[in-house]
Amino acid sequence: MRPMKMLALFMALCLTTMMCPGLSALAASTAYSNDTVYTLNGVQISATMVGETGAGNCWKWAQSIYKLAWGCNFSENFKGNDSTGLNLLANLTDAQRTLTASHLRAFIMQTVPGATIRVCACSSECSSFNNDGLSCGHKGHSLIVADRNNDGVVMMDNASQHTRYYTWQGFCDSWKGYTYVKYIKWPGAQPLAANSIPADGGTVAVTGVSLSQSSLTMNVGDTATLTAAVAPENATVSSVEWASSDASVASVSNGAVTALKAGTATIGVKTVDGGFTATCAVTVLKPVQKKALTRTGGNGTVVLGLGEQLQLTADFAVSKGWTLKGVKSSKAGVATISDAGLVTAVGVGKTKVTVTTQNRKKATLTIRVVDPSVPASVALNRTGTIKLKVGESVQLQAAILPTTATTTFTWATSKARIATVDANGTVTALKKGSCKIAVRTANGKIAKVKIKVVK
Repeated sequence: MRPMKMLALFMALCLTTMMCPGLSALAASTAYSNDTVYTLNGVQISATMVGETGAGNCWKWAQSIYKLAWGCNFSENFKGNDSTGLNLLANLTDAQRTLTASHLRAFIMQTVPGATIRVCACSSECSSFNNDGLSCGHKGHSLIVADRNNDGVVMMDNASQHTRYYTWQGFCDSWKGYTYVKYIKWPGAQPLAANSIPADGGTVAVTGVSLSQSSLTMNVGDTATLTAAVAPENATVSSVEWASSDASVASVSNGAVTALKAGTATIGVKTVDGGFTATCAVTVLKPVQKKALTRTGGNGTVVLGLGEQLQLTADFAVSKGWTLKGVKSSKAGVATISDAGLVTAVGVGKTKVTVTTQNRKKATLTIRVVDPSVPASVALNRTGTIKLKVGESVQLQAAILPTTATTTFTWATSKARIATVDANGTVTALKKGSCKIAVRTANGKIAKVKIKVVK
């Protein structure tokens, strides 16, 4: 049984990365308008941006589209190079390049929009790169991959053929005069491994995926790279999709994780074939704060969120030329301190850290640790006494600190016959008299205001 797929993390991703919604419901080959604009390598391009350069001269047409998207021409070197484009199929044999539905799916699902595909009626060895179709009397045709998902592909063709959506088999049926996929090219393409595509047209299914790390702790602004290992190594379709459960905390692009703000997020990867998933728990910390202990005795209080760190410097000792003897936290379950003076908040509460010199001089600092996800206080947008006439209403709003916290609010009135309050904080005056309206957070923090109803 395959592992359970991630629920909320990938639901949105699957919707947003489906490049042409409803492709699977279309026919095997459906014509699109040649004026339809696609995003190829970040550039908005349609087929009609480049007119035909001659009857049946699709190769020059495709090269023009390729240059618009990538800013360079094809290389005459069959394998290409980093600047002019690499061939996805450079390592494959003629048997592995045979134009079958399973081969085409395996190839296209590892391309990018803007890649150029060329199909031929004879093997790749029978002609040179640029003279395809001439040296042995065979046919050849070039197309641009405009869009693709797991069900099929949109091919941008030259003006005589138009832009079309194809299922994998639909493409093979439409181009049945072509026997081989000669090349698929775009700058930076990584050629498929020689053993990744079965010669008989079969496919090697994905059986799982794993990540190089299961957890990461990062500071705001840090970057890290996660690597996804798809099993088996020779799976036909080894492409994966990345997602973050909270992109405002940590974003991900092709495995590159960027820490944006303090908090937690789950980075997930899902295989295109089979939907197997793996996750990495990411904790993002604020940059390490600094605090100088400038005098012996007390040096005030510093508030830290769980997981935050504070670097202490013993300026009081340095200025006097005193040698440090040791450091101590009165409650190590609240905050720890290293010999180098690095304080780490590990539990909610208060502790006192002490730095001692060899001549027994001491400097202390109180550390108060709070949970940034839990409200420490709640306040209302109105204070004092609110006067209302019978039938009038007022909207109360609650605000919590810290602002990073999340909670639910419960509203209540001390005298429902005088004034009511709904779940959104709307107070309605019913009868002359006075009462109190209160709001409570999920962890029990309360704020109140007095309501006086007059006729």
